[in-house]
Amino acid sequence: MTSTALAESRLSVFREGPDVVVRLGGAWSLQAGLPSTAELGRALDASPAPRCVRVEENALEQWDSGLVVVLGRIEKACADRGIELDLAGAPLGARRLLEVARGTVAPLVGPSEAERPRRVESLAGWVREAPPLTQAVGLWALAWGRSLGDKLDFLGSTAPALGRMILGRTRRLGLGFTIALQEAGVGTLPILALIAFASGGILSLLATQQLDKFGASLLAPNLVAIVILRELGALTTGIALAGRLGSANAAELTTMVAGEEVDALRTVGVDPFDFLVAPPAAAGRK
Repeated sequence: MTSTALAESRLSVFREGPDVVVRLGGAWSLQAGLPSTAELGRALDASPAPRCVRVEENALEQWDSGLVVVLGRIEKACADRGIELDLAGAPLGARRLLEVARGTVAPLVGPSEAERPRRVESLAGWVREAPPLTQAVGLWALAWGRSLGDKLDFLGSTAPALGRMILGRTRRLGLGFTIALQEAGVGTLPILALIAFASGGILSLLATQQLDKFGASLLAPNLVAIVILRELGALTTGIALAGRLGSANAAELTTMVAGEEVDALRTVGVDPFDFLVAPPAAAGRK
């Protein structure tokens, strides 16, 4: 089959009353080349001008992005001449790709009348008016109550798990406590040392400048030592534990829940609180 005959078998254009019909058939491939849309241009420029261009699928075997390119050319030709384009008969996948290529999320040209109400309802679900003040307060109170209940339930489940771990009734899961204790202790020391060094240097510089005005610059080392070790020590340790270990533990638990590892622990008869919550909580990671 010649290239011209092959193109005609894939893309045929004919007039049907006031409309121009474009039929797509055969196998579309970029390697085989794309058919020309010159015949469509002549049909659009004919007199009288067509009212609409309809794209229909006729024995379409397979297609790739080449079909989307041709549909884009047809759309541009119709847009340049101000002629309506109906893509309802084109393959759904090609229409979606063409919509992505346009960079819009607008409905495809020529949707059925049954699809339009559903699309309007789905869009309307995203647009909601702000609730009145009393309703907003009530929703906030209900959400706060549920959150408080979840926290109390978590604490109530953690306390027995800590007791079982202390009494050695957690099926030799004490190794998790050793690892958690190492991460909360030795693993956090470099960060604490860096924070203490930076805070001490800044505080020493400022204290020396201010105390020198009163002739008491010799008191700056004692002031820095007391503030860093006695006052800021606990605060910086809490911040380091919450920032480094708290977020890491939350990410670890979230990943395990998503991977159904928590359900696997329940399946083998291990309480997740004994294995995942009690050791980090006892080590100060929570």
